[in-house]
Amino acid sequence: MLLRAKPPAPATSPDKTGLHRVTDQRRPPPPIALAMEWVAKITTVGLEMIVPAIGGRYLDHYLGTQYWTVVGLVIGVVFGFWHLLQMTRVVKQGDSKGEGSNGGSADA
Repeated sequence: MLLRAKPPAPATSPDKTGLHRVTDQRRPPPPIALAMEWVAKITTVGLEMIVPAIGGRYLDHYLGTQYWTVVGLVIGVVFGFWHLLQMTRVVKQGDSKGEGSNGGSADA
C-alpha cells in the first residue's frame, strides 16, 4: 500500500465575513525542497567540471596523446564556474523573465 502525501492547502485569508478565500499568495517551498534543488545544482556543476576531463582522458588513451585530459579539465572548470556564477546570480527586481540579465555582473 502506497502512502501519498496530501496536496498543500491553498493560501487563504479571511474576508469581512470571517470566511477564508483563496488568494494568489504562494507559500514558500519547504526547506527540503530548497535543499534538493541546491543538491541538484551542485551535482550538475560538479559533473560539468569532471566529464570533459574524463572525455579528454579517453581521447588521450585512444589517440596516444597526453594533453587532452588537461584541455578537458581546463574547459570543464571554466564552464563549471561560469555556470555556477549564472545559477547563484541575484535576480534583479525589474527583470521580466525571472532570470538575471544576459552578461555582466549582478549589480550592473
